[in-house]
Amino acid sequence: MNMKKIILTAVAGIAGICSAATTYNLANGNVTVPANTTATITQSNSGTATGNTISIGDGATVTLSGVNIANTSSGFGIRCMGNATLILADGVTNKVEASSRGNSGDYRDYPAILQGPKGKTLTIKGESVGDGYLYAKGRGPGIGTTSVATDAQVGITNGNIVVLSGIVEAIGGSGAGIGSGNGSVCGDIVISGGTIFAIGGAGGAGIGAAGGEGSVYGTKDSRCGNITISGGMVTAKGGDAVYNGPGSGAGIGVGESHDRVGGKCGNILISGGVVTATSGGGNACGIGLSGGSAGTCGTITITEGITKVIATGKNPIYNKYNSNTIYISNVLIDSTSGETRTLTIPIYTITWKNENGTTLKTTQNVRYGTVPAYDGATPTKASTAQYSYTFKGWSPTVVAATADKTYTATYNSTLRSYNITWKDDDGTTLRVDSVPYGETPSYGDNPTKATTAQYTYEFSGWNATVVPVTGAATYTAMYIS
Repeated sequence: MNMKKIILTAVAGIAGICSAATTYNLANGNVTVPANTTATITQSNSGTATGNTISIGDGATVTLSGVNIANTSSGFGIRCMGNATLILADGVTNKVEASSRGNSGDYRDYPAILQGPKGKTLTIKGESVGDGYLYAKGRGPGIGTTSVATDAQVGITNGNIVVLSGIVEAIGGSGAGIGSGNGSVCGDIVISGGTIFAIGGAGGAGIGAAGGEGSVYGTKDSRCGNITISGGMVTAKGGDAVYNGPGSGAGIGVGESHDRVGGKCGNILISGGVVTATSGGGNACGIGLSGGSAGTCGTITITEGITKVIATGKNPIYNKYNSNTIYISNVLIDSTSGETRTLTIPIYTITWKNENGTTLKTTQNVRYGTVPAYDGATPTKASTAQYSYTFKGWSPTVVAATADKTYTATYNSTLRSYNITWKDDDGTTLRVDSVPYGETPSYGDNPTKATTAQYTYEFSGWNATVVPVTGAATYTAMYIS
């Protein structure tokens, strides 16, 4: 059966609507991917940015394979109209910029990639290799919601954002790198893999909420839901302060308190990966609050699964205004106000050695407060003539890591026993005894030899002197006739 690939060429300004289409060329016009379909979008002239846009129907999966979008009249570069999955083709760069506001009467600052509405999820992931690259720079957030421009737009609520893999660089203009724009609401943000660079726009968090909107468009905070990072390499930097205000954005968390109206974010959980979070300056935190006084942030938890967390800011990790401590798992870390400094969650190297000093295994990246576990082959010690050995445990006792440490295997010893064979002078075995090392074996009653017609026999001893056991031995009876 011959299979043909159907290629839809969209007339400029008119979206392709044929649901059977699987490949689109963005150079030919705006593209609309129908709901619940799978598509690949290429761009024949990807060396030159196009003003054409991509709209993704609810439930559609789209592979981006070399698109270059900028200066769109619609504000956004890619718009999700419901649940959407973006796949970054292996080895390909995709660039999406939103440098202009929306159409006349809208005037919102749009993100480069506009997530779906409340209750929907935008998922971004790499293809099979995972080295596809997405650059998203927005006039609002890089990836997320819009920034409001009128009273009626305040509090616009969007869905969730999930990044599974790939290389993603998201830069905000008037919002977070990944998250909400000014005066709008983003759902939960989940990152479980990939390499992520997120830089907040003016006062926005790198990942999380933008600043609030105050006197201009009615008092309304910018918000995002919970932020969860469970893997990948994540680098997030907050945006600089705006309007000569005191604040700037957190690396991960809350944006600047614009007009004294603070951004808000839910709980922050970091349970894996390598995370670097840097404030935009001023009083902002690396992880947590912005530099203003009115923002709020939920609980901040960093669990034992992480490889490394570096938080830089006047308060590196800080979730409550005028609070100077925060619990990270079971570790209390001081983040008292002071000069800008970097807080690194300590990690250590644990070395496991055998009794003879040879290294059995090295366990790296063991987090402070975590009890290390040896996961190598069970240690062994060669037997001697006198003893055999079984693994007992480690010395010193394994405890929660507070520094680099070496543990040495210890063993229980068992005194060895050997077979002592007693033979008659004709080679027949009289008895075999198991005798512990160092003990002198004893046959007991002397062996006898039957009388013949010619001779009688009397036991005269053994062919060798019976000595303390040092190994298996055989003794042969001797007789005089």
